[in-house]
Amino acid sequence: MTANTADRHATLETLQRQVAWSRGIAILALLGVFALAVAWFVTAHGKRDGILHTQGIVVTDAQGHDRILIGAPAIATVKSTSEYGHTNSIVFLNQNGAYHLALGQTPAPVVNGKALAHNGKALKRIGNDDYYGVTLYDTHGSERGGMGFIGGANRAVVALDRPWPSADAIGLIVDDKSGFAGLLVNYAKGKDSAFELGTRDGAISVTLHDPQGLERAGLKIDGPAQPAWHFSDAATAAAVKPD
Repeated sequence: MTANTADRHATLETLQRQVAWSRGIAILALLGVFALAVAWFVTAHGKRDGILHTQGIVVTDAQGHDRILIGAPAIATVKSTSEYGHTNSIVFLNQNGAYHLALGQTPAPVVNGKALAHNGKALKRIGNDDYYGVTLYDTHGSERGGMGFIGGANRAVVALDRPWPSADAIGLIVDDKSGFAGLLVNYAKGKDSAFELGTRDGAISVTLHDPQGLERAGLKIDGPAQPAWHFSDAATAAAVKPD
């Protein structure tokens, strides 16, 4: 090996060490900046109590699509209130950007990614929006079921919904006000539940309605008396139905 070759090798090794040191210094500098940024954020938003305070978080996937929204400001930024209404929740979006699951304050009823409206105003749930739980949606963004507690109505519910019309198909209900606890199975289109099984005031009953909401058959056990079945045709049921 000639002297010139040895010198070139020494120079190359020196340059490689300098590049390695430069990379190391750059990484340390970036880590330092990141640490300072985190410290500033915690100091500014955590009020020095060790707790992180923020109004909203948006989590995106590898392709940059919004997939998890936390907090009302974050949800309103991604999904307009005309689509889903105001909600202070954790919302998971599917790959098409529609609601997939909501955890927390339940949004307004949604069909095909749009809040249901009447006379230009979004329909609200009973209970003055004091409805918290878990809500499930299908791939089209239509509400398909959930579990929650309706604070304003003092009612705990578990429901499975049809996609259209937007209504409960099967529901489990515990109603503190009426005292009813039971199961309801509804027609896709009807004025009342098709099948009702539940208890109220020490009695248990099974009731069957036709699609017009008329009670056509039932069984009731109330106290020590013998259980009583009753069956009615449509005309008789209509005559005895309360107004």
